Amino acid sequence: MTGSDNPRQNWYRAMRKFWSPPDDLLVAAGANGELVVAKLRLFVTAFLVVVPLVRLMTGDRALEAGIGLSIAGAAFLMALGFLLLAQGEQYCPWLGFVTSLADVTLITTTLVVFLVADQPHAAVNSKVVFPTYFLAIAATSLRYDARTSVVAGTVAVVQYLAVLTWAAANYNLNDPIYAPYSYGMFSWIAQMSRVVLLGSAAFIATMIVLRTQRLRWLSASDPLTQLMNRGFFDERMEEEEIRARRYKRPLTLAMIDIDRFKQFNDTYGHASGDEALRVVSRAIRACVRRTDLVARYGGEEFMVAFLETDGDSAGQKAEDIRRAVMAQRVMLKGSRGVTNVTVSIGIAVWPRDADTLRSVIEKADSRLYAAKEAGRNRVVGLTSIVAPPGT
Repeated sequence: MTGSDNPRQNWYRAMRKFWSPPDDLLVAAGANGELVVAKLRLFVTAFLVVVPLVRLMTGDRALEAGIGLSIAGAAFLMALGFLLLAQGEQYCPWLGFVTSLADVTLITTTLVVFLVADQPHAAVNSKVVFPTYFLAIAATSLRYDARTSVVAGTVAVVQYLAVLTWAAANYNLNDPIYAPYSYGMFSWIAQMSRVVLLGSAAFIATMIVLRTQRLRWLSASDPLTQLMNRGFFDERMEEEEIRARRYKRPLTLAMIDIDRFKQFNDTYGHASGDEALRVVSRAIRACVRRTDLVARYGGEEFMVAFLETDGDSAGQKAEDIRRAVMAQRVMLKGSRGVTNVTVSIGIAVWPRDADTLRSVIEKADSRLYAAKEAGRNRVVGLTSIVAPPGT
């Protein structure tokens, strides 16, 4: 590998990371952001229905007002549908792409309708429709997914350039027949400034999202293990408890503790203890689904929320975690070789074990204590799964 290859490979890795689906922390934030955008969209489109309606009633540019009313009415119905989707049971990141592209395309459709209605200056010099591109691009920054900002901005630029090109090719926009040019005369310099502004808005929105993602990650994750921290986990669990109650689905919690971790630190040092925490966190993550929630809950404690999972299935998953941790090797710092650690696990299920999430956590904690008392390196749940040492 030559030195000249490194920048290219770094760029490729950066692009691959950028276009990868967002992690759980950002998906949850994106769901909240999408709901905010959906409510804002409904409010804005409701207002946009009123404006052309008033103009239509007063006879002010009746054709343009009629077109605006039709588009605004369709936009309101679309906004209502997107709000229902955003309020759905499970948020999917693709919804942000669909709604962002729909917002941009609806604006472009309005400009195209002006062209079809033989109103080219309203299409290329509109001071009402064109600025709404910036609202659509700005809204992408609330979704915690920089990809939507890039895609929406790019599509806005391409679509608007297509409108400009078609209008310039089919109309002599500065012909005296259009005097007194109530929308202003056509200028490619002015139009290119508009295009640059659209691109700049998309760039700024992308930078805002990337910065917000970074801050969100720092505030919600544990820097050592890269898992959720306790504060964010508790926040998410409040939402999951509401969802579980609404849809009457089970929710199982597993509290995991590294056995004799203080002794491990005293023997091998805190640097080796940090490595053990990383090893255990990777083993846990490898054994659960992407939709399950994993957090570092305390010093050497971890918590896993198995969503929509009963106690028996979660108990088997917990046993898989126990075996996976025991099979891992911890590299000791200072060239002191390798060793391994074990974990004890207590599981509890909502609503079978308790009526509130807090009580379920307390039940899982008490079963974790029972696993410790029984000899460690085992899972205790609805029925005790006892693992003899070394298995």
